Amino acid sequence: MTTGTWRTFVAFGGLAWLVVAVYGVLSSRVVDGDSWEGPYLVFTAALMIGAVLVVGAAAMVTQNAERRRLRMAGLIVSGFGVALTLLAWAIPVWMTVLGVGLALVAGAAGPSARRAVAVLAAAQLVGLVALFAGIAIELGEADSYGDYPAAGGLALIVTAAFTILAIVELMRGAEAHVQMVTS
Repeated sequence: MTTGTWRTFVAFGGLAWLVVAVYGVLSSRVVDGDSWEGPYLVFTAALMIGAVLVVGAAAMVTQNAERRRLRMAGLIVSGFGVALTLLAWAIPVWMTVLGVGLALVAGAAGPSARRAVAVLAAAQLVGLVALFAGIAIELGEADSYGDYPAAGGLALIVTAAFTILAIVELMRGAEAHVQMVTS
């Protein structure tokens, strides 16, 4: 894989997570109505694409990991987390599984990729903390179901921001990562 291809792959992941963040901002407002389906569909698609691309990037940069079994376990758990993003509304579920899977992959990563993959894992787990903190303090107005959409929006924004930071880190070291993968 060339450096340009690698950067394009990772950039699309960043763009998908940016769409997730925008949805987080939009969903923070309490609006009970019928116009939620379109934005939710776009959010779900962006979430799934973003999750696939970051797990794929983590798999590529850890291809030569010494701890192969730990990497494989992490990729299996991460793959399950990606599948769970189909249930985009179940934020704590997919964030937990994806975060744990990426943490396992980070544990298997070599020194050059460990930090970026660890930030990918932390993004999910910090977003989860933001979600529960937002619910605990009753952030924003409750919707008709008694939920706090602002808490979920905050979790998505935090997760997307940390994920994009990790993606920037991956892009900064793109040549080193591509050389690792191709050697």
